[in-house]
Amino acid sequence: MNRFSAEIYPGDFVQVPLRQHHDPRDIVSAMLGLYPPESGEICFLGQPWSTSDYKRQFLMRSQIGRVFAGTGWIKSLTVWDNVLLAMRHHGVPESFARQQVRQWSERLSGPRAGAVRQAMRNRPGFVEPSILQVCQWIRAVSNHPKLLILERPLHYVIEGLHEEIVSVIDEFRSAGAAILVFSEPDRQEDYRFVRSVRRWTIVGKTILRDEETA
Repeated sequence: MNRFSAEIYPGDFVQVPLRQHHDPRDIVSAMLGLYPPESGEICFLGQPWSTSDYKRQFLMRSQIGRVFAGTGWIKSLTVWDNVLLAMRHHGVPESFARQQVRQWSERLSGPRAGAVRQAMRNRPGFVEPSILQVCQWIRAVSNHPKLLILERPLHYVIEGLHEEIVSVIDEFRSAGAAILVFSEPDRQEDYRFVRSVRRWTIVGKTILRDEETA
């Protein structure tokens, strides 16, 4: 980001088109307050990350769901424990967390339900990418985030699940969550949303803010 200023509000959907060589991990880490930008300020719910204490940052991050472009898994844990890890870390009651994971597993797994149940018992290294990506989605939405950051979210996901994922995103928008998606332009056709989409464009190493499109 260079001289970039923008906001994303409840119910917004912002797409950032990527090229194949782009890796959004660093910019997303900055947006999550994991490291500060060289200049300027990044805020979440009106609160700057830089002036928030650890307790406040902890609470803020509990309200953000993320689908990673990379693996984003702890290799020594099962997928089930990985999916529950963030909610356990943020103090969500265990019974509620398990209920949410089971509920979202049933909805997002579709015809792969058996494979997802099997994957939950294994470590990530023994699970095929298309199933792991579904598990990423389950992890991202189970705690009802106010902001969903999605990095190449349909990568590896079988086409038969795309419609349900779009439906889930629309539901989160209607409930007031903001959606920020980083993906290649040829993947944008997979998102058939009924509401408006905003775009930020990457030119060279700079992000530009575009106009809203229908």
